[in-house]
Formats: sequence, C-alpha cells, structure tokens
Amino acid sequence: MAHETMDIDLVYLWVDGNDPEWLAKHNACVGKMEAKSATDCKGRYADNDELKYSLRSIEKYAPWIHRIFIVTDNQTPAWLDTSDPKIRLSLIHISAPTRRS
Repeated sequence: MAHETMDIDLVYLWVDGNDPEWLAKHNACVGKMEAKSATDCKGRYADNDELKYSLRSIEKYAPWIHRIFIVTDNQTPAWLDTSDPKIRLSLIHISAPTRRS
C-alpha cells in the first residue's frame, strides 16, 4: 500500500488590540471594553507575542505544515517576515456597522 501524503495548512486569526483604528471600530460595534468583563476585556485582544512564538514553534516542531495563513483586520505584525513563501497574510477590511436610530 502506497504511503499517501497530505498538505496541511494552518490558519491564525490575529488582531493588534492596541491599534487605535481597530479600537475605534471595536468600540463602535461592541462598546467600550470593561476591565472586569469575562468576555470582552483588554486582555482578550492584548498582543503578548503569542503569534510570534507560535510561528517559531511551528517552524521548529512542525516543519511539515505546508502553508500558514494569518487573517487580520488590515494589520501586519511589525516583526513578520512577509517575504516568507510559506506565510500568506490575508488582510481584510472590517467596517464597523452603523448604529440604527
């Protein structure tokens, strides 16, 4: 029986929670974040370099990953090497909905 290989891709969703443009959209859509909220607090969107360390781990321990897609709201991590052929950055523009009166 022949050994069949499969390409495995990885998808990340990432946002820079310190970006003033993103914060304005978030606040317009959801409202201002509350420090004690379990579901919508600053810690949920804080960038503690998790994406950077996760990508390093993938490079070291899962080199068989075929492609890596990073989906983000028109943001690019400053440290990301966008010339890496394995990484595809999907920049999407998310508009804040207008409130109905």
